[in-house]
Amino acid sequence: MARRHHKSRADTSSISTAPQVDVSTIVKGVIDDIRDNGDAAVRTYSERRSRTKGMVDSFTKCWAKELPPKYGCTVNAVSPGPTMTEGFAAAGKEQMKVLQPIIDQTPVWPRMAQPDEIAYAVAFLCEERARWINGAHLIASGGLFID
Repeated sequence: MARRHHKSRADTSSISTAPQVDVSTIVKGVIDDIRDNGDAAVRTYSERRSRTKGMVDSFTKCWAKELPPKYGCTVNAVSPGPTMTEGFAAAGKEQMKVLQPIIDQTPVWPRMAQPDEIAYAVAFLCEERARWINGAHLIASGGLFID
């Protein structure tokens, strides 16, 4: 996530926005994997999460070095844990039962995050007072994925 702190000398008209992602399709895919494959899928989910976290860490650090001098911004990432979004809500009770053992492992409280809890983490990084935070990867998961 890039945020402007001061007027940039660069022309920002060429900055593109990220493509829209259908989160409900991704959530349903993960839930289907867990339901269809049982424990093997949980391990696969954990492995996928670890690999994805490594990728997010890598591009956040890379962009945090390259983009601020050019665009006058900071670059940080927020990785939410399971969050009760419309996609998860639409998954249905049966599929939520499959995810419940993972959700029950959340140290802060055995539940999914609310969207406003994740939004607060993002808003924190967008505040002017956070202008010195650059290259951070904030994991907002209630401690679920503490490595």
